[in-house]
Amino acid sequence: MTPLIQRLFIAAGALALMPIVSASEGMWLASEQPELAQNIPLTAVARVGACSGVFVSEQGLLLTNAHCIEETMQLRSDEQHKIRDQGFLARTLAEELPAAPGFFASITLSQQDVTARMLKNTYPTMAPRDRHLHLTRNRNALLRACEAEPNVNCQVQEHQDGLHYLLVRERQLRDVRLVYVAPAAVAMYGGDAANWQWPRFAADIAVMRVYVAPNGNAADFAASNVPYQPVEVAQVADSHLTFFDAVRVAGYPGTTQRFRTAAEMQWAFSEQYPAMLTYLQDFEQIIATYVGDDSQLKVRFQPTLFRLRNQITNIEAQLNEYQQHGLQQESEKSQEQLLTWLALPERQEQYGGAWWIIQQQLQENRQWLPQQLWWHFLQELSLPGAALLVHRYAYEQSIPEDIRARGFQQRDIYSLRAQLDNYANRIDLTLEQNMLVHLLMRYLALPEPLQSQTVMAFFSLSSESTESSIRSRVAELYKAPKLLDDEVRQGWFSKSLVAVENSYDPWLQFATATATERLAIDAREIESRGRIAFARPRMMAAQREYDQAQGRVLPANANRTLRISEGQVLGYRPDPDPNNFRLALTYLDVFRDHLQAEKDSNLPSSFRRALTRHGKKCFINQARGSVTVNFISTADGALGSSGAPTFDSQGHLVGLVFDLMAESTMSDWIYARNRHRLVHVDIRYLLWILGYYEGATELLAELGFTDSKPQQAVSCRVKPLLTP
Repeated sequence: MTPLIQRLFIAAGALALMPIVSASEGMWLASEQPELAQNIPLTAVARVGACSGVFVSEQGLLLTNAHCIEETMQLRSDEQHKIRDQGFLARTLAEELPAAPGFFASITLSQQDVTARMLKNTYPTMAPRDRHLHLTRNRNALLRACEAEPNVNCQVQEHQDGLHYLLVRERQLRDVRLVYVAPAAVAMYGGDAANWQWPRFAADIAVMRVYVAPNGNAADFAASNVPYQPVEVAQVADSHLTFFDAVRVAGYPGTTQRFRTAAEMQWAFSEQYPAMLTYLQDFEQIIATYVGDDSQLKVRFQPTLFRLRNQITNIEAQLNEYQQHGLQQESEKSQEQLLTWLALPERQEQYGGAWWIIQQQLQENRQWLPQQLWWHFLQELSLPGAALLVHRYAYEQSIPEDIRARGFQQRDIYSLRAQLDNYANRIDLTLEQNMLVHLLMRYLALPEPLQSQTVMAFFSLSSESTESSIRSRVAELYKAPKLLDDEVRQGWFSKSLVAVENSYDPWLQFATATATERLAIDAREIESRGRIAFARPRMMAAQREYDQAQGRVLPANANRTLRISEGQVLGYRPDPDPNNFRLALTYLDVFRDHLQAEKDSNLPSSFRRALTRHGKKCFINQARGSVTVNFISTADGALGSSGAPTFDSQGHLVGLVFDLMAESTMSDWIYARNRHRLVHVDIRYLLWILGYYEGATELLAELGFTDSKPQQAVSCRVKPLLTP
């Protein structure tokens, strides 16, 4: 075990003392379930933007999902080469394309329990605002000390809903380049209609390469940079998966909320999610109508439309599962059992008030939700979003460093600059005006107490406003937009708050005019976080004590830290009808039959020819006589698990997660093994594509394989598989 891996197991105090239990449910820290981490190359597992990924060569090759690089594909396309439609293959290092601004890969160096230092000088009777400020000061002090070490990025993450805190040391690598991605017809076969579904036939993998400065330090893109040499790489397995085989998934799953109260679940599904859904659907419709049949606009707005449609499908699936399976009743039953257990006087004294604080906070959240959602979606637009970002950064620099908000400190300047670049890259003045008019019409429909007189005045809104009058005012604001011009936008982060507020830019004037009201919203958020920082850990402590009394230990919620889950390759029965059983793996010959039955001609003709010529050469499952394409497993996962490497029982790479089934979307709230399935792309499908469809012999060789079958080498491996 290397020193780096050993550090991933270090978690002081209570984390190290947790009982070891079956991990069929859960996304676990390595310190919590060390047997799951055995033989897995954890330092090869990367956080890749909002997804996960894995290093697979000594020259910095990194695998993630194709759908995780939508912005890169759009930004690096031109009239002659639309990457999403045609795919991309760099046959030399010089041909590799820079990823979109802000795209990064990072590896976890260590995770350390810092609960005592985070809670220093806090006490139970503190006012919520004081608690939040103390936690902020403690967090910022930890980050400053941690990042004094060169080439290290740090974060402090709540673990077990704030019952513990983790200091995570990472190495963030910013020069990432595109090496290979298949055309969307191959990579994301079936398109939007297939998303969240099974069976699948998708090659949803992108091959990237990470670069560093010649001295080995992380660096921005530069021609002089050299390929990164990872500490570890994942080795592709020689064995093939079949039914009931064990798999382990390592990655950076997004936030889950499996220990929320029944009232919080009911609010989310009856109010919050439906309200979000209307905004998302409206935005999707506005953009789709604007794009129409224009091929250039389709390429330009594909990342945005993909993201919106993905969010819409996810929420719709969750709402359906919530209703269909009586999950509210399950939540209420579990809560009643916990509250009955908490009713004893000694437990009331220990945990007293926490549940009620959460309920009271929920009532306030309900009141302000419409206003909160409006501001959130306003910041999806480039000009108002950029102006609010610039003003907020300038404001944070004007207050003491130790209480500055997360995301707006000097250490965040790289990601903030990338946000401005992304705002600039996707802006379309006509479309943005259409979207802003829609948002202002929605603003007029807000309850009057949730409206701001400053916003009303700035946009000349009143009860007599019409869509036409609003459109006229919006057109004035977009006459000469300069905020995001190439020659000026990055300079905004060097301006003082006074300079920003004295700007003649209309959108910075908007940010200045609304600053007081937005700070009031922030003040409410600070109060809320202070209350929750007190109540949520106590409810988690109660939940864990109750579960241990019942003989079980449940895993913590996911929070974008490195986690490991386990499961089985297992088919799926969506209902009691035995004819509806769905097999756990799909193969090339099945794909071929599917294409013939569906008379589907969307795939490139060269790919269809490869299907008929090379189905039984290298990379096949000898017992099955075909190449595995996709498979499903019961391993736990969540949004953010996209791109997470999947390992066999020996710790060898067998595939990447790229989706969940629609029935699995509720695993953000409740994990149910009978309904939960992750969808994986088999690594041999990528090898087959590289060898027989692309003829990418150099890239295939870097991965350790050939497409020419050597004697007595059924895997076509040319580099030996090393023993862990």
